[in-house]
Amino acid sequence: MVLTELQKRKLKKLFDLYDVDGSGVITEADYERMAQSQAKVQGYQPGSLEYNIICSQFKTLWKNLQKEVDINDDGQVTLEEFMEHKAKQLSFKEQYRPLWLEHQSGLQTSQSYERSYEEDVIAKLTNLIFERLDVDGNGEISRQEYKQGFLSHFSDGNLSDEIFSKLDLNGDGHLSKEEVLQHVHDFFYSDDPEAPGNWILGPY
Repeated sequence: MVLTELQKRKLKKLFDLYDVDGSGVITEADYERMAQSQAKVQGYQPGSLEYNIICSQFKTLWKNLQKEVDINDDGQVTLEEFMEHKAKQLSFKEQYRPLWLEHQSGLQTSQSYERSYEEDVIAKLTNLIFERLDVDGNGEISRQEYKQGFLSHFSDGNLSDEIFSKLDLNGDGHLSKEEVLQHVHDFFYSDDPEAPGNWILGPY
């Protein structure tokens, strides 16, 4: 799959969010920082069981990323490696074995079913967004929760409100799982510059 210029811009945004320290490459240290940030958002203290579980989960995520994307096995993922992997990932549409989708955010299926690789890619980022932003765990992201997460990366609170209004399709003041799933799909696959999902991770 040949990525469009709009897709490249959006995927560069995703890469930059993973590259927490801004070094230009993604490393295990970046995932450790993401784990610490996630634990802080959820109010877990270093050394607590919950804190250690989150660190373990992010360590597994890093190992999986490195295994799939770190082509030269040098312990870091470059932008080139990341883009090449995403291009292959987004073009792979074959069906594979039934899986359950269950995460602490509450995002889950009612039954096992055949999911395409495309759907799995969408689900993974959707789950991460809910785990980071749905602080009270009620299955929705409020304007305030979105703003809190937004300000951990950007300084403009007014821009946060503007983006949230784009994403809140029904104007009820919350982002539902269905809305976020649609936005994440558009983030990866849409080449429409007006698609609200382009903004799901902030300005790009």
